[in-house]
Amino acid sequence: MTDCNDHRESRLVKTIECKDSEIIFCVILSSLDNRNPVICSLLKRFRIIMIKKQQATLKDFLQKFPKVSLPVTLYEESHHDFSKTNDPIPAIMVEEFLMKLETEEVDEFTEYIPCFRIPKTDGFHAIVYFKAGLLNYEYNLLTFNKDGLSIDKKVIAGTKVEGNQLQRTVATIEDDWIIYCVRGITAADNPIYDSSTSESLHLELLATGEIIFST
Repeated sequence: MTDCNDHRESRLVKTIECKDSEIIFCVILSSLDNRNPVICSLLKRFRIIMIKKQQATLKDFLQKFPKVSLPVTLYEESHHDFSKTNDPIPAIMVEEFLMKLETEEVDEFTEYIPCFRIPKTDGFHAIVYFKAGLLNYEYNLLTFNKDGLSIDKKVIAGTKVEGNQLQRTVATIEDDWIIYCVRGITAADNPIYDSSTSESLHLELLATGEIIFST
């Protein structure tokens, strides 16, 4: 009898792991006698399988960001190229690794696009992602330690509307981790660029994962 039960359990576990009708199958099992050790074991394994499927791991998240060779320049329209070559970030990863760091409310129309990962970071991970919100489009540099805890985050490029002003920032990340940013401000109703309104900013990515303003 035990061998028969083991065979049934093995066959049914494969059904749970391989079919798309897992939830329906679980409901059917739940309606049966849950005192049956085979049914109890299957339900326990089902819950474990579903938990594993719902977890977002740091390793899987980082795989969405291919490593690139530096220097890299981020222009206003660069995100179009990244969206064509990189897979989108699943919602569960956005919630786990990005939305938790937001200081402002994010609506359902906000879009996140993976851009790239900075190479040769030994003690931490550094990624760049594009965030498209209402009248605010930004490239963020975000760093994590090896355990997945955030170290620092800075907006390094993008486009932002404030009042009747349109701010555009272009950034270049050099191979020494110096980030050169050039920001220009124009009237929102007159997008012609005026070089006299531009300003330069320098940031630096440190070996600790911190991002600081540099002079």
